[in-house]
Amino acid sequence: MLQTVIRGDAEVVCSKFDPYEVWHIIDKYKVNVMSTPPHLANEFIDCRLNDVDTSSLILFLVGGSAPTEKLMTALQEAFPGTKILNGYGQTETGSCVTLFDASNPEEVEMQIRKPMSCGKVRNGFQWKVVDPVTEEVLGPNQKGELRVKCDLMMNGYYKMDSSSAYDSEGYLKTGDVLYYDNEGCFFVVDRIKEMFKYKGYHILPAILEEVLMTHPAVKEAAVVGIPHGIEGDHPMGVVVLREGYGHVSSMEIEKYVEKRVPEMQRLRAGVKIAKELCRTATSKLRRADIKKYGARGEDLKESSLKGSGE
Repeated sequence: MLQTVIRGDAEVVCSKFDPYEVWHIIDKYKVNVMSTPPHLANEFIDCRLNDVDTSSLILFLVGGSAPTEKLMTALQEAFPGTKILNGYGQTETGSCVTLFDASNPEEVEMQIRKPMSCGKVRNGFQWKVVDPVTEEVLGPNQKGELRVKCDLMMNGYYKMDSSSAYDSEGYLKTGDVLYYDNEGCFFVVDRIKEMFKYKGYHILPAILEEVLMTHPAVKEAAVVGIPHGIEGDHPMGVVVLREGYGHVSSMEIEKYVEKRVPEMQRLRAGVKIAKELCRTATSKLRRADIKKYGARGEDLKESSLKGSGE
């Protein structure tokens, strides 16, 4: 929304997300650019309509969290004449930090070749990837916290001491783990605060969530750490199933993941099935609430974990 105001564009705002209605909105208003988080993009693709004209759509942006390769491929197939880009940014930075240039054919091709990449750092940003503990600056293919500077970024949080949000050189601490490859393409790994440890081994929920999302029955997935008295946190998967898929048990999904991850990343706290996952008003997973239900050992199959938002 901020970028729309900056550019002076018109914006179509929906009171609530109805995937069927969005298809008709694109047709009716001849929408040029669409931006949505991955879980809503999944709903949108699942409800694909063939009797609407989407030829006006020039650019489809996915952001807010890391999409799956399956989703990016599905979007390319649904909109063959549209540029599908995955970007990374924060409200604090004022705009996308990383995004492939839609006007550069080489970068558009690079997004297709690297569907999980969130692009290259945009002009106007200074950046570094560091070890969040030692502050050591890291090189290509090393996972660390992304820190950035730009003229548009915030100067602090309203009525709060924001000094801890910046490092000694004035870089904003994004709190996100990313890495970049030898071509300067960035990849989101996870939020630092969402990582947890099992026997001293760092568990990145996003990696396990990506594996869960490859199961054909899984529509949405979240992974949280459930406290264990001796071994730290045990990973638990909480999933929402696709309608009409047929019967699948939580144990089947757990075994599916077990075959595809290292032994240390197994879902030792199991898999729970929920009707929906709770999210904030900005579509972020409310992991604390999900973890609370999981820690109680409740049967979530008939439970809605929908949050009230923030």
